[in-house]
Amino acid sequence: MCKMQANTTVLRGTPKYLTDIKKISLGREPLDFLQLNLEPICNYRCPKCFTGMQKKQKAISSNPLKFNEIAPLLEKTMKMGAKVLAISGEGEPLLDQEFRKIVHFAHTIGLTPFIATNGSLLDEDTVAFLVGNGAAITISVDTLNQEQYENRCGIKSSFDRLMKNIETVRHLFKSTQTEEAGHTIMRCGIHTIIDSQSEKDIRQLIEFCRNDFHFSIGTVAEGVNNDLKKTSDLSALLSLLGNLSEPLLITKTETGKEVCGFFYYGLSIGFDGQILLDAHATESSGLLGNIRDMSIEDAVKIARTAVHRCVEQMPDTYCIVRSRNYYNTLESLKSRGGRK
Repeated sequence: MCKMQANTTVLRGTPKYLTDIKKISLGREPLDFLQLNLEPICNYRCPKCFTGMQKKQKAISSNPLKFNEIAPLLEKTMKMGAKVLAISGEGEPLLDQEFRKIVHFAHTIGLTPFIATNGSLLDEDTVAFLVGNGAAITISVDTLNQEQYENRCGIKSSFDRLMKNIETVRHLFKSTQTEEAGHTIMRCGIHTIIDSQSEKDIRQLIEFCRNDFHFSIGTVAEGVNNDLKKTSDLSALLSLLGNLSEPLLITKTETGKEVCGFFYYGLSIGFDGQILLDAHATESSGLLGNIRDMSIEDAVKIARTAVHRCVEQMPDTYCIVRSRNYYNTLESLKSRGGRK
């Protein structure tokens, strides 16, 4: 068994990477991150899912954003200051037919593609593509127990495939590690949602990551399976683990409040062009308008105003969809007329 050491790794593309390693002051430019959701299709049915994929497969929109619309959006957001394209929202991104075109284009214009995936489709060819196109990835893994894993994702025989894929990632991404500012900069990570079932497996997962994956944790969102509600406070768990793990995207605002950096300093766009409060806040679709009907500049102003209002109403957590006030916040935005 390997000895666990303090977490001195940083995942490329995260707020911490920009602030601590690149010494960038978030918020000085109109935009630091773009969160772009691809079509809401997924091959898993996880009870922890932010967007309810475990309950039903969303119908494919007849009007999703296409590559010829996405490419100019990426160029415009980069001119406004965006450094990272995060694809982490409404489904499993690797299932989208235009995924590779989007990632490759983002890389060629200088954005860091940041991909959240369930890991089921990370075969050697796909991993090599991600390595070659500057992507940082985070794989969702909540347990190393095969039976529990397959019960959680709802897919039999999925665990062995995941383990094989993770070893491929471990091997091909190893050469991408660098040393900067006293930290090991990684481009692959494993992310675990802490709940009543996964809590006891944390140390095993940390050991599994060894020196090859950045390890991070989060808590269950509001409105998902109540049987999975966390049994311990996140701050208490972090204190227990010391510096072995951390939430993935936390940064501080100008007032010192801890928030998700992608949410606070970014623009979130749904798969069909709807401006969202956050990539996972799909219930906010329709409140803030559609990117097809406004300029990027107006979209950023509208989203930023709404996000700041939300932060005022979520004193209990760093993440809007994890806040106990999440649904009250949505109702408040609706009563204000959304973008007004």
